[in-house]
Amino acid sequence: MGIKVSNKWILIVCGLSLALITLWFIVPYQDLPEQLINKANTDSLSLPDRIAAAKDATQMLKQKDSEAQLAQVDLLLGKLYVKSGQYHTSLQHLETVLAYAEKILDNGLLFEGYHQQGLCREYLGESSLALYSYTRAMKIAKAAGRLEWQSKAWEDIGLLSLSLRQFDRADSCFREALQIDQELKDSLAMANSLNNIGLIYQWQGNYLKATRYLNEAKELYTGRHDANMAITTLNLGIVQQRLADYHEAAELGMQAASLFESMQMEVELASAYNLLGTVYTQMELFGKAREYHKKALDIRTHLA
Repeated sequence: MGIKVSNKWILIVCGLSLALITLWFIVPYQDLPEQLINKANTDSLSLPDRIAAAKDATQMLKQKDSEAQLAQVDLLLGKLYVKSGQYHTSLQHLETVLAYAEKILDNGLLFEGYHQQGLCREYLGESSLALYSYTRAMKIAKAAGRLEWQSKAWEDIGLLSLSLRQFDRADSCFREALQIDQELKDSLAMANSLNNIGLIYQWQGNYLKATRYLNEAKELYTGRHDANMAITTLNLGIVQQRLADYHEAAELGMQAASLFESMQMEVELASAYNLLGTVYTQMELFGKAREYHKKALDIRTHLA
């Protein structure tokens, strides 16, 4: 016996099918900017892929006229371009972020924008402009009553002072940060501050005291596999190289290089390779030394 189906039911089923097909096309499109932003925030992807995803999200958000989301993506692009060493491009995006943040009086966006702007200017060798950006960030942190932001601003000013070999000022800044970190019981921030104090002694040639502070920082970072652990590990490697403990320096250099490579931190990776090249030269392993010095040079040439 055949089954008789009403034309009415055929039309309803067809209508439902078309609606589902339409939804299948529309829903992913509506969510696409958010999907692209998530992709841009995915650390395991390559920097070019993350930047491309953020730029695609920007184009879609411009069509939606979503100024708030656009500012967040511009901030993300600013950070990604800093990581890739494209500082002038980063500054362009950060100017857009700061203009929007000033307009809506968003302290969080202002603080992060000035922090990132200061980093760019510092990397470009524009010390006075970097200090201006960091000082602006500090004023915002104090006005907002955010101790954790103040700690970060002290750290920024301290690192800039250290780069200018203003050791007393750097020490004062790092200890201000450490005091806040202890008050907040923030072990990660405490480790950052201890690392930075160790850096002062490293730059002054007091390697034993530097080792003490850097080891304290590394202990607090135990179990982490992030930029902070990588940087402290690299600093310890440099100190051990200066103390002529070449095997320990090589091991620490390799650990740091592996972490930097996994996070695509190319500037820092070049520094780790340069340390390994120097250590292997001192160990008279000249083939390895050439290999790592070449790796460092290739990265710096690419970033130039």
